[in-house]
Amino acid sequence: KCQRSNGYSGMLEGYIVNQSGDTLTQVKSEHDGMGTFSFLPAKDNSYYALVRSPGCEEKKIQLPKAEDSGVILSLNQSAGKIRYQIFSSLPASQQSDSLYLIGHTRGLLRFLLPISKENHTGVISSSYFPDGISHFLLMDEAGNKLSERLIFNYPRKESCWTLQTDKDTYERREKIKMNIRLDNESGLPVKGSFSLSITDNNSVSVDSLSSNIYSDLLLVSDLKGFVENPGWYFKEKSRTTIRGLDLLMLTHGWSRFDITPFAEQSFMPDYFVEKGQYISGRILNFFGKEAKDAAIVAVDPANNLVRTLESDEKGCFLLDGIDYCDSTTFVVQARSKKGLAVVDIKMDEETIPVVEDKNLFPDSLFVFNPHYLSSAMDAGGMRVINLEDVVIEGKRTQTAKEKAERVWADYSMTEDMLGKSVSRTAKDLFRQAMGGADVSDPLVVIDGMCCWDDNYILETIYPDDMRSFDVFRDQKRCKYGSISKSTPAVVITLKSEAMNRKRKGVALFHSQGYVKPDQFYHPVYKTPDEKKSEKMDIRSTLYWNPTLEIDSQGGGNVEFYASDLPASYHVVIEGVDESGQLYRYSGNLLKNAE
Repeated sequence: KCQRSNGYSGMLEGYIVNQSGDTLTQVKSEHDGMGTFSFLPAKDNSYYALVRSPGCEEKKIQLPKAEDSGVILSLNQSAGKIRYQIFSSLPASQQSDSLYLIGHTRGLLRFLLPISKENHTGVISSSYFPDGISHFLLMDEAGNKLSERLIFNYPRKESCWTLQTDKDTYERREKIKMNIRLDNESGLPVKGSFSLSITDNNSVSVDSLSSNIYSDLLLVSDLKGFVENPGWYFKEKSRTTIRGLDLLMLTHGWSRFDITPFAEQSFMPDYFVEKGQYISGRILNFFGKEAKDAAIVAVDPANNLVRTLESDEKGCFLLDGIDYCDSTTFVVQARSKKGLAVVDIKMDEETIPVVEDKNLFPDSLFVFNPHYLSSAMDAGGMRVINLEDVVIEGKRTQTAKEKAERVWADYSMTEDMLGKSVSRTAKDLFRQAMGGADVSDPLVVIDGMCCWDDNYILETIYPDDMRSFDVFRDQKRCKYGSISKSTPAVVITLKSEAMNRKRKGVALFHSQGYVKPDQFYHPVYKTPDEKKSEKMDIRSTLYWNPTLEIDSQGGGNVEFYASDLPASYHVVIEGVDESGQLYRYSGNLLKNAE
């Protein structure tokens, strides 16, 4: 493959020459700088390539030295069949029968064939393998990989999309109703989940060569390096496309192997197999050493999650298989094996793998198109101005809503009152509010989060930690309380810096979690005043829905409003059916819009 310094491919042509200067064969790129050549190397001979690219000087590239011995796997795919051939430098009488040809698709085993002297050549049906890239491995009896070859099975299933609008033309800001129906190759309706985008053809140029659901899931995900124009391989199924795919398998799918036996290799994965999201940490005893078999409780009040677990021999713990959104706060509490609150909790920081761009030259691929911004300003549309960051500092004040909620409390203390208190902990304040009695099983609410463990957490909070302290003798009078319970409720608001101080046996852990989805903005023009508004509507994206459901009865229905500019629209739909089969549609809508 010929690749220029800016990351794009280049044309190449030249010759293969031996050490005596004799020309053996021609070299020429076919698609995106890729090509093939073949010749038979002689023992104890060296070879090099003399190649030239348009606008560049001729280069001399030394080829790798031919090995004295080895085994090679060759594959040729055509007409629904995969023809394999295994070449060996050894005479037939010395060739081993302990080889295996293995085929897998994305880790799922599809084919296993013991190789003997009689079947070094054969044919395998392509129907054994699903759509996308499949890996063929030639291995010995010890599990060493000797050779690998990738093949690509082009998507075989055909589909029929039907997009029907309620009218042929629409006026500015008029509602457009569209029904989408999908039938499989047998003519039966398909049910699945899809993403849908509708863009203005005058503002957005559709790049048919860019990535899509087919190229991302079936092609690029199994290859190394930057694949240029991945969408080209799925525009149409032709001999040229199939040839280009095979060149892609031979270049971006090529691997070098370390044939050290598996038994001599030691491999430790960077990340364990996750069952979901997780939090982890370590429990230390009074002396700063591992607290074995410590009792741990993790609480996520926002999701009503309460989990109990124990630390291992090294004091470590892991809460796995949970699910939570962004900005979630966990309350983690721990006690020693004997039930004493004399332990420290060290939470592990979140480790998020860095997503790397496969393109090694990202800056060279960015081209700014000012067409949309200039048209927006010419039409009097909205201008976007990036302002410098502004930091506003201030002290949080109590809102009227908070004051109203505290009116119903039977015992209240403000920040000034707490600063003058002689009580040692919030538990002492609670006992004082209850007339000196020890009450078990209260509802404890800290910064809006309901906590557990009777009065224990109150022992870890001190008067100078709190901004307010309220006790409701009947929790039904508290907005956090349960109607079915009549036990007291303790509602505490902490100072912002309070939980940053070290406390024995309790820790708050803030996690990023999942980002809560935002709904894409769609203007609505229901009234005459909204339709006559002077504010221009020059949207480039008319509609976007990442979770469009298409059922097997009436398909899927979509409603959106036309913009102010007469245009035709382009529709792109991608997704999967209930069995995981991929589908994609790309086409124009309302070509004669006025």
